[in-house]
Amino acid sequence: MFRVNSVLQSIPKIFNSFVRRASVNRGLDEKSEKNEIDQITEMVPIEKRSLSRGAMLNKFEKDFMIFPEYLELAEIVNIKSYVGKLGDDLDKTIPHVKTSPGLMPSEIVDVLMKNGIFGAIIPKDFGGVGFQQKDVLQLVECISSRDLSIFTMFNNLMTCSNIILQFGTIKQKDDYLPGLATGKWRPAICWQEETTSVNPSSQVSSSPGQPQRLNAYKVNVVNAVDANLFVVFANKRIGDENFPTCYIIEKDSIKDPNASITIKNKLMTSGLQKCNFSEVVFNNVPVDDSLMLGESENAGAMVDELAYSGKTLYGAAVVGFMKKALGDLCSFANQEVKGNMRLADSHPIKKTLSDMGLHIYILETMVYYIGGLTDENLFLSQDIENSIIQRFSNKAIRQAITTITEVAGIYSSDVELPYDKMIKDALALMSFSDPDLHLVRRITIPAIEHYVNHHGGAKTYLGGREDLIDYLHPKLIHFIAEHVHPSLAGSAVNFEYCLTRLDKIIDILFRDKGVYLNTDYIALQDISTLMENNLAMISVIARASRAYSVGVRNSHLELDWTNYFCSRAAEESKRVIAEVMETQQKMININPSVMGAAKSLLDANGYCMDSPIEKNW
Repeated sequence: MFRVNSVLQSIPKIFNSFVRRASVNRGLDEKSEKNEIDQITEMVPIEKRSLSRGAMLNKFEKDFMIFPEYLELAEIVNIKSYVGKLGDDLDKTIPHVKTSPGLMPSEIVDVLMKNGIFGAIIPKDFGGVGFQQKDVLQLVECISSRDLSIFTMFNNLMTCSNIILQFGTIKQKDDYLPGLATGKWRPAICWQEETTSVNPSSQVSSSPGQPQRLNAYKVNVVNAVDANLFVVFANKRIGDENFPTCYIIEKDSIKDPNASITIKNKLMTSGLQKCNFSEVVFNNVPVDDSLMLGESENAGAMVDELAYSGKTLYGAAVVGFMKKALGDLCSFANQEVKGNMRLADSHPIKKTLSDMGLHIYILETMVYYIGGLTDENLFLSQDIENSIIQRFSNKAIRQAITTITEVAGIYSSDVELPYDKMIKDALALMSFSDPDLHLVRRITIPAIEHYVNHHGGAKTYLGGREDLIDYLHPKLIHFIAEHVHPSLAGSAVNFEYCLTRLDKIIDILFRDKGVYLNTDYIALQDISTLMENNLAMISVIARASRAYSVGVRNSHLELDWTNYFCSRAAEESKRVIAEVMETQQKMININPSVMGAAKSLLDANGYCMDSPIEKNW
């Protein structure tokens, strides 16, 4: 697909690691490049830079209604052939390997190396494959449908490669990227989870006339047991101040007898048993500026990159897992007979499996939509979209676990069947993901900040019933229905309604709560849900419109699912804004009551209500 956008095509994409690496490979000066990009970026309208931030302001770029796809048929054939061969090799190998808890079997590693997947995102100039993001997403789907442990190891490697590609010096790229592609380097990333400020216990300091020493204590480090390359975030102590820094340390290069890297307290997880999650202690490890990854001022940006990027891969992993689970459950339902009826003929089972299929459809669409726009160089900032995908992926995992238990029943706990391992792996994967509180804030806070900066605060006065009607049934201003297949006109109208409702609800909440909106989790959760629905709606509308227009198999089902979901999402946004308006008009705020009840439970260390059969005292 070819799109003409001269302004965007003239801008290097520092926000997108898959695009940005091309300019980095040419050895351009990083600081001057970033300054130039920052200046040009401000000239680009927000709706062209960030889909979700633009939607928050009720601004929309109609170019985003075109679902991204491969330019050439040969590209599709090649990646399908590659992924198919990888899947066949894994299917032949996995049943015959012996698993030691916490270690990836060497036979599986050999298959991965033979197929070259360790160099998936590494450019060919550094010995990698140089895949597009759509290619990597299909690769992740393939390995995750076999074992989520393989994805966890692969994702850890891709994260390390991505950081070095974005922030490493030319020498560091030359030293480490070829080794990462061939499996020579086995990385472990030791980083802080949420903020750019590093734990004070992780410090680099030195005495007068002595070399710098790293002392750090890191927890839940993935695959540290057999790692030989550590990426470590710590504070560098200069005088009375701490400066966030990141070091890349080769384990075998430590020769000082007083220095050590100790792996301890490995978690015994019920799922993802081919991976290990450990505590890593760095004791008096000598470091110098040559081991610093990139520039010292980039440490905060690296942590942000770890927090926000790569969530499309996480989403693709959940898609691969859920497709495999759905296939197994459908086979089970078709074969299982209860009474005189197949389980598959039960209406509740059909509804449950259909809901799971819908979750897969929505998540798969969002993942490939964002990945495709990235490949087309049309996405400058995708931090919010990545967080939305991660949050929806966690919802999909919960729904998948519920579906497995409802369809398979007691067999979902049978260790001889695959369902038990599926549930345990999914729970372990989700437990090492970010909690919903963090994801809600990552989705909403950047968008709210941009909203406030754009408008300078709330922009309307709270009205009465007429305002409520306008909010629930707003006027069309974008006419998005003109840009999609006629069968999706109703969904396009619903999507446009949701854009206006989101704009209005932010205005109402900000006028009511002011700066305290950032601390009201329930309000932020509502905003996050509406933003999630908006991204999902535009993704599925674009996909279904393309599918029906070009005659994709089962495109009529895509239309049905898209119209059903968009109708349901529009009703949800209508309900949320009606509740907010009603709360304002009745001067009632239930959020403090909910939080007060939660405080009572915490103070009592559990359920604090008396039994319903207790007498008065």
